[in-house]
Amino acid sequence: MSEMNEEEREKVRIKIEELKNNKFKQQTLPAWRPVPSFGSTMVIFGIFGGIFLTLGIALYIMSDKIQEATYQYDVTCANFTTTTN
Repeated sequence: MSEMNEEEREKVRIKIEELKNNKFKQQTLPAWRPVPSFGSTMVIFGIFGGIFLTLGIALYIMSDKIQEATYQYDVTCANFTTTTN
């Protein structure tokens, strides 16, 4: 193995310190903050409005197709006799 002289050791130590104290490791990077403009807000509002309007119309149409079924059980149950003690 080759020995490092004092100057090379100092360079390596400085490099290690720089890597330890960088912004990524210390988690001090600036955060991304979107700034919505009027146009982008209206586009997103329109997209969500269209989606929910379509969903609402589909649910309304499906709810009109619901059929109520009534069964009268008293005729069937009248023939059933129980004995109580």
